[in-house]
Amino acid sequence: KTDSFAIANFLLKGDLTEYLSYPTREYFKPILTSINLLDKQIQQSKNLVHSLDLYPETSKLLSEVRDVSDYLNGTKKRLIKESVKILYEVCPEAKEIKEEIKGVGDMLMLYLIPYLYDNFDHFTLKQINAFFGLNPISYQSGTSVHKKDRMSHRGDNSISKLLYLSAVSAVRNNPILKEKYTRLKENGKPSKVALVAIMSHLLRAIIVKLSKKTNRMIKK
Repeated sequence: KTDSFAIANFLLKGDLTEYLSYPTREYFKPILTSINLLDKQIQQSKNLVHSLDLYPETSKLLSEVRDVSDYLNGTKKRLIKESVKILYEVCPEAKEIKEEIKGVGDMLMLYLIPYLYDNFDHFTLKQINAFFGLNPISYQSGTSVHKKDRMSHRGDNSISKLLYLSAVSAVRNNPILKEKYTRLKENGKPSKVALVAIMSHLLRAIIVKLSKKTNRMIKK
């Protein structure tokens, strides 16, 4: 029944994107979930240290909680190191892209590439941009209410944060993106808007390079 529905859907729409498989993403999903959970536990332990430090009665527990925090941090670092190593073995193009684009680091590749690797050639750059929440959306009601455009913020929040950090790094270290950021600011764009433009530029650059290195054309 599923196959019949997929065939019927394709005949009607000419689109099979909802039936694409994502083996690379599924492979890395539990790893990335574990890293995210460790992040939460580390933050909780920091909050607990702060709470315990407020009262003399609980100060004796501080060393225990700090030991737990140190262990969690160490576990996270080891997990990330091994995960990045696996990523570059499974998707060697990711390492080449990281080395070619200043501002792009291991963490962005670790979170971004598993989402893109299997089926990026079934989508347009505009669709991928929207998937990660970098597309502008407008709000208008009638002719009198029209708010400023803003990012949609859809997609994986972890990737958005890493793209933001990469954009900040790129503005400092990547001459091309530094010039673009400066030009946007000089043209009156707010800092946040200019940084979103850099985030979008980085995402497109990664996809284009991935397309060339894998000989898979992006959908137009």
